[in-house]
Amino acid sequence: TQKKQIKALKEGNATIKYEYEAGQELVAQATADGSAVVTGPITVTTIITPDSREDKKGTLKIPKPPSEIVDEEDTTKKLVLKNLQVVTMFIPKGDDAQVTLIGVTDVLTDASLK
Repeated sequence: TQKKQIKALKEGNATIKYEYEAGQELVAQATADGSAVVTGPITVTTIITPDSREDKKGTLKIPKPPSEIVDEEDTTKKLVLKNLQVVTMFIPKGDDAQVTLIGVTDVLTDASLK
């Protein structure tokens, strides 16, 4: 999870940043009571920067499958991961109703070193 990633990287003085971009394609299905089930894509960019202080540079260990994409297992560079998430939510009728996450699928689409 993102919380575990943040904690682990913080212990090694690395930083992690997440950027989210909603896709334009949405699919919505009305339910009998006027609620809706909505599905849409989100692109998540994760930027992991190893510790870097004066003349010291930290090293990131790159897990599979990103290491297979960038063809390296360790790096002192920034690791940039792109994931596509498809999210499905139940949106109940009513102004005060709470949206419920039904499911999410996450696929790594790219990895690069900067």
